[in-house]
Amino acid sequence: MSAQTASRNRWSYWTEAIRVSLTSQGILFLVFAAGCVGIFYAKALVSIFTGVIFGVAVLNGLFHRNTFRELRHYRAFIALMSIVLVYVFSGMHSDDTGRWAKLAWESIPYAAIPLGFYTYRNVPESTWGRLFLIYIGVCFLSALSVMFDYAMHFDAYNALYKIGKTIPTPIIHVRYSFFIALAACMAFALAYDGKRQTANGKWPIALLSIGIFLTIVVHVLAVRTGLLALYGGLFMMIAFLTLRDGKWKIGIGAALSVFLLVMIAYNAFPSVANKIGYMMYDLQMLKDQGALAEYSDNVRITSIRHGLSLLKENLITGTGIGDLNSEMHRMYAEKSPNFPVESRFPPISQYVFILTAFGLVGAAIFFFLLLYPLLYTPFNYVLFAIYTTTLFGSIGETTIELLLGKTVFVTLVCIAILYTRHLHSNDETKASVTTH
Repeated sequence: MSAQTASRNRWSYWTEAIRVSLTSQGILFLVFAAGCVGIFYAKALVSIFTGVIFGVAVLNGLFHRNTFRELRHYRAFIALMSIVLVYVFSGMHSDDTGRWAKLAWESIPYAAIPLGFYTYRNVPESTWGRLFLIYIGVCFLSALSVMFDYAMHFDAYNALYKIGKTIPTPIIHVRYSFFIALAACMAFALAYDGKRQTANGKWPIALLSIGIFLTIVVHVLAVRTGLLALYGGLFMMIAFLTLRDGKWKIGIGAALSVFLLVMIAYNAFPSVANKIGYMMYDLQMLKDQGALAEYSDNVRITSIRHGLSLLKENLITGTGIGDLNSEMHRMYAEKSPNFPVESRFPPISQYVFILTAFGLVGAAIFFFLLLYPLLYTPFNYVLFAIYTTTLFGSIGETTIELLLGKTVFVTLVCIAILYTRHLHSNDETKASVTTH
């Protein structure tokens, strides 16, 4: 054997060893767990998580030329990755190229995360259910610490709700409430639909218990985005459970339980009653005195109104993602000059934000690509829960526009796609065995 051949063989051996090591289940668990902790306590870990799994995909492609040959069979991943192009092309008619470049760069998770998870597609199938458990577990432990702090300062924190504030949370309360609501709906979905993935019969009971606890936490936080996401996700799951699966007894029982929960929440949680009272006062001020920057609902509604006004001016192509901020400031100057500069936000609604920035054409493409995994992946309640909770949570917030929300959403969707593929292949295998 020549020295050149021996050197080539050693290179092949080490590159394959590195590739196998980087794409192992252990590495995936480690970086994902770090990313989940980072959501609440160290945002840099979330970026590191994205960079690591994307870096693994790149290295895997360099070490193994056929790495991406099967990617064409993962159309849901390709759809998510294509969203980056919507941001890129939207900037072609933006004058503020700096702002466009920044937002286009922040859309990278849509491409990097699916590519990274595609690289891990061949890890053991039990991995995907366990990743869900890690996310739910981190949310549970974080919520437990928040509730302990709430119990220790019960009277002082409840007083905050009377003036429109909320209890301390690891990250901004709107985002925190949404992530907890998302974990609650995922726990319920996994408890019902994950029996094939979590062989131990105790897991569904544990998940159901965690889901109930997280539901209570969302009510204590009393953030409308979280409550809307929670109830929207739950009602959609109940509707599908009843109409699609024909589980009428379970569906009706769950619907009655949710209705009872609403009644109990208003009377049992001071935070909910106080927050509703403040919301009504906020809306009354909007009606009596017009838009005022001192009130949160005034700010949100004003931003949405101005966004819709901009949409009328740029119905087909939108303002362009780069010019959205400057155009919104112009609209504030014309229609709400009393608003201070620091309160002149882009539309505080994911739907209005996308419509205003991309126009009808761009928004239609964006939402088609975004919803493609839900529409064209075999039905699974965990994927359904992730989407419905997020879609309802996006009505009055730009839930997946900021980098953190975008990264969490795309990550969980990618995991759910692979989780669903394995469940679907298991079902086909069982059906084949049964028929033969």
